[in-house]
Amino acid sequence: MPNGIDGKGSHTHNDKLSVVVRINGNELLSDSGTGCYTRDFEMRNRFRSTAAHNTVRIDGEEQNRFSTSPHAVFRISDDAHVTPIALEDAGEGHILSASHDGYSRLGVVHTRGVELAPGLLTLEDQLSGSGSHTFEARFHLRALWKVDVQRDNGTQVQCRIQGPDLAAHLSCQAPVELEMLCRAEESSTAYGVTRKTKQILVRGRFLEQIRLFSYISWELSGSEG
Repeated sequence: MPNGIDGKGSHTHNDKLSVVVRINGNELLSDSGTGCYTRDFEMRNRFRSTAAHNTVRIDGEEQNRFSTSPHAVFRISDDAHVTPIALEDAGEGHILSASHDGYSRLGVVHTRGVELAPGLLTLEDQLSGSGSHTFEARFHLRALWKVDVQRDNGTQVQCRIQGPDLAAHLSCQAPVELEMLCRAEESSTAYGVTRKTKQILVRGRFLEQIRLFSYISWELSGSEG
């Protein structure tokens, strides 16, 4: 649906092609929430930003541009148009895929494929266009998860994510130099409530087009022996 209601207001967040991942009742990748509306415009803008969601940001820009004015917390541009989500069977799992053109002003289109199979989630992010660009893929986790970055640079980066009942691994691969880091973040679990959380950030640079593959595998902690 269109964003911004012709400039008259919207609750829209920049969450195009974002994913939330829950495994056996454990929320691994979370949505950052809302925070608040008018009482703190900086918080409002932070939680509706592209960086607050489990998706890809290009050149530090928003999928849908918005003003940082305290008088415009319900206004957002209608930049990112999402294609219908395609569903494809893949053996024991399924593949969902869609694209958005929120970065067409930068010369880039973002397409994401999501494949779910037993014990494995694969994200394929294809960034295609013209020119040289930076990209940032974000993965937001609740504070209870412990993150151990095992390889922080190279064409493959990876980390281990440990929770009370689940152990997971995140591995990202691309034909360019990648950097992975984990840093403190904040999320909102209810209106007006914020909590400390963690964010895994994978970033790099590409020329014209690139495919970034992110693999999340897991096992129950009780089965680790």
